[in-house]
Amino acid sequence: MSAMIRLQYGFAALLLAIGGGFACLPDTWIESRFGVSPDGGNDLVEALLAAARITLGLALGVTTFMLGRRSGWRIARSSRPE
Repeated sequence: MSAMIRLQYGFAALLLAIGGGFACLPDTWIESRFGVSPDGGNDLVEALLAAARITLGLALGVTTFMLGRRSGWRIARSSRPE
């Protein structure tokens, strides 16, 4: 596995961990921490912060997996005898 693919998997894992951390926080953590209610108290911003990072992490992980398989197939195909 190349260094670039490992790095992309690391970023995907980091995004998933951050998203999971946001998902585990109480629903009103922005209001209690900063004293403002950016969403009028319906907790939409908190859910979007978690969902965006989880979605990006999953997308990056799947994309990296597909690119790794594709590049692996090219290496295997080019190295086999004809």
